[in-house]
Amino acid sequence: MVPPKQKSAAELKAEMDRVAAALAAQEEIERKAAADERRRKAEEWAAAEERRRLKEAQAKKRAEASAESTRRKEGQREQATVELSTVSPPRK
Repeated sequence: MVPPKQKSAAELKAEMDRVAAALAAQEEIERKAAADERRRKAEEWAAAEERRRLKEAQAKKRAEASAESTRRKEGQREQATVELSTVSPPRK
């Protein structure tokens, strides 16, 4: 049986450098993926917040329109009551 050839210090250093470079590349890929995920989540949150804000604004507009309609109807009722009270009563 032939004993395994021992690597020289230069070969060991070169192998360690390749492993370190591969690890650094993998870490960079993972860092970018994590940053992309954070960005995507932030964009989703912002979109959801915008939808919520728009729904709130629409609900407020509907409430204001409903209140205005109620005020107009009440004003019309009051006007009709005034008109009815100013008309002379029927003669007997």
